[in-house]
Amino acid sequence: MNKKKIVKGQIERYKETFNAIFRDDNVDMLDEEILKQSKYLDKLIIEYYRENKQCE
Repeated sequence: MNKKKIVKGQIERYKETFNAIFRDDNVDMLDEEILKQSKYLDKLIIEYYRENKQCE
């Protein structure tokens, strides 16, 4: 599976997680989850763009 599909899949998973947190009104968990997820997503996006830049 290529990085683009992985990144898109992760974004969709994060949306679902955040929507579930919003439905439950769990604000404390939201802050914690945003930090955790954004660090991982940033890493995936950086890797994806590094690989694509090398291909150009």
